[in-house]
Amino acid sequence: MSVFDRERFANPSNYHRPLQIVHGLDRSLENPEELTGLEGINRRLDKLVEMGTGGIVANVGFSDYLVSPRQWGIYRYGLEQAAKRDMVLWWYDEKGYPSGTAGGMVTRANPEYTALGLACYRLDVHGPETVRMDLPPSCRRVVWAGAMADPDTATTADVTDLTERIDEWDSLHWDAPAGRWTVLFLAERVMYEGTHASGNVCELKHYVNLLNPDAVRAFLQLTHEQYYRETPRDLWDRTVAVFTDEPSFMTTYVHKLPDRFEGKIPVIDAPIFTDRPPAVPWVETLLGSFQSMKGYDLRPHLFQLFYSTTEEARYARQAYYEVVTELYTEAFYRQILRWCQEHGIASSGHIMAEETLLSHVTYHGSLFPPTREMDLPGIDMLNSDPQDMLAGNSFMTPKQVSSVAHLAGAKQIHSESSDWVQGNAGRHATLPERLGQGNLQYVLGINQITSYFGWGELGEEAWRQYNDYMGRLASLLTGGRHVCDVAVLYPIRSMWAHYLPALQPPTGGWETRQAHRDPYMGELNEAYPDLIRTLLSAQIDLDTVDERALIEADKHDGALRVADEAYRLLILPDACALSLAAGRALAAFCRGGGAAIAVGRLPSLAEGPEETAELHLEIDALVAEGLLTVVTMDEIVAAVRGAVTPDLVLAQPSADVLCTHRVLEGRDLYFIISNSPEPLTLQPTLRVAGPYDLYRPLTGDVSAASDPLTLGLAGYEGVFVVARGAS
Repeated sequence: MSVFDRERFANPSNYHRPLQIVHGLDRSLENPEELTGLEGINRRLDKLVEMGTGGIVANVGFSDYLVSPRQWGIYRYGLEQAAKRDMVLWWYDEKGYPSGTAGGMVTRANPEYTALGLACYRLDVHGPETVRMDLPPSCRRVVWAGAMADPDTATTADVTDLTERIDEWDSLHWDAPAGRWTVLFLAERVMYEGTHASGNVCELKHYVNLLNPDAVRAFLQLTHEQYYRETPRDLWDRTVAVFTDEPSFMTTYVHKLPDRFEGKIPVIDAPIFTDRPPAVPWVETLLGSFQSMKGYDLRPHLFQLFYSTTEEARYARQAYYEVVTELYTEAFYRQILRWCQEHGIASSGHIMAEETLLSHVTYHGSLFPPTREMDLPGIDMLNSDPQDMLAGNSFMTPKQVSSVAHLAGAKQIHSESSDWVQGNAGRHATLPERLGQGNLQYVLGINQITSYFGWGELGEEAWRQYNDYMGRLASLLTGGRHVCDVAVLYPIRSMWAHYLPALQPPTGGWETRQAHRDPYMGELNEAYPDLIRTLLSAQIDLDTVDERALIEADKHDGALRVADEAYRLLILPDACALSLAAGRALAAFCRGGGAAIAVGRLPSLAEGPEETAELHLEIDALVAEGLLTVVTMDEIVAAVRGAVTPDLVLAQPSADVLCTHRVLEGRDLYFIISNSPEPLTLQPTLRVAGPYDLYRPLTGDVSAASDPLTLGLAGYEGVFVVARGAS
């Protein structure tokens, strides 16, 4: 049956409908404290089916987590009953979040696997003076110590290495000569207090070091292997994916939780350390790994992970974050992916803090490498106010993760959706807001909901409407091919080069923004989403692409071809840094007929001095030949429309309208949404000629479109415009 069949659209399959996250089927028992009364699970599942839910993301009960035979029996019973109802099955890999600890058992049994950071302690002295610095109680050992006149301008040549002046008790002794000195004492520190591990809404407990493959293997042994043993093969074979939730480096301090959670979160590991030094990701083997991967010793450059605005420091930071991103991706995401492939299940979930470049560096190094290693990548969407999502940075989450999925050839991208932000203000999102949240996510590339919404918040009728609506969206946005001419470079290398961790932990609530030590960090963190928002609000769809995609892409006939994508225009978003290999790939794309535009500054920094000199030659030549155009933000929309034929143009421009274009079963399909709470009337001109049919997910109706095309949309409504002819 065709996906365009009217009945199939009006009544989408469970595969396309939202999945409900159910943290322990034991909570639905008639007597959950006694773990009896299985009929309660049946009633819960019947209600989910009645309300239009497609399936469940479930886990074994949190009580006696992973070790209770009775809890495993309840879990199996729930899966059996869900399968009888033809529900889609996923399982969730942790006792809450963040994933990786097996409910705290990994670190309790293996304290050596606890998350570590390289912490920086600073002492300013006016010599001559006798200096002593002792190892702080939160630290395991000293890694390096050194002194310099001005850490903000220091190169390695300006540093007096003091490492040999550390005694057997890890105390530093130094007689500082005359003058002003800054002493930096870098130590391997246990990271818990002040981090996401001690600042989440599930449990406060020590986290694992995700740069350590042995720590991740212990997590897999306790969790994944156990699920595989405890799940009957017929149910395992029905299970689509395993969901991992918000893993990260755990070396960043987080804001205070909203007041509604104060004193309500179980404390497994009581915080004891009060120091909050700036820290970066660390594992005991990092220096050896860095030497192997980069060919030089990182030790003399370690202080540059915390200080120095010199070009030498920016080279060192690029190399460091490239290495730690690879170690993290290999140890956690690829190890899980390999396990999943060996056991016939998809690797899924989402990373921590997907919104901003700054969060990508601090929590993961980069968003792209770990997300690439998921069969079914996902996001976390905590905001259900569509206008705030687009005005702020929430919209960047679905756009970036779906872009990685497009580059990797993944066909399904899910969103763990809720109204957490609204809950912090004491209310639930309305049905129109939830539909608008779904519209905005799906027009930006998502096509599966893993839901924390429930029927008790708005009533059963509204919840059924939500599930029907989202199922209809997914039925026409799953499969086929994304049609997109524009790619924006993911400028993570520029952030690596300039990133310096905050010297003080954040103050204020979770929504408070902190100042940036390097002004360019803040500028790029805002300029990148501003550019993408401007284009999307002008009905210019796009993907973000990283250097790897640019380098590995097939470049011919004026297109950058990766998986099913063919981009004809590449935009550089105020990026100051670009690897030489990426610069050469950009030149090959442009000279092969592709178009390129830079917004703001041109790349002027590569990964090293020699590479930088060669990059300058490449970029200068492209500009001189007219192959790379430099424009301002005010000029970018006109420049893009001049470089590629617009896919959609509105008779009356509106920044509240977004669209995406796909080819499905040989037919061109446009999904057009209103991100306004007020009704809109649109007169769009599409690049693909009509006649068209209109598929309305709000009602499930299908009708012929008017000629000329005119669309009347309610507040937060989306519509499919489907060309009748073959693509």
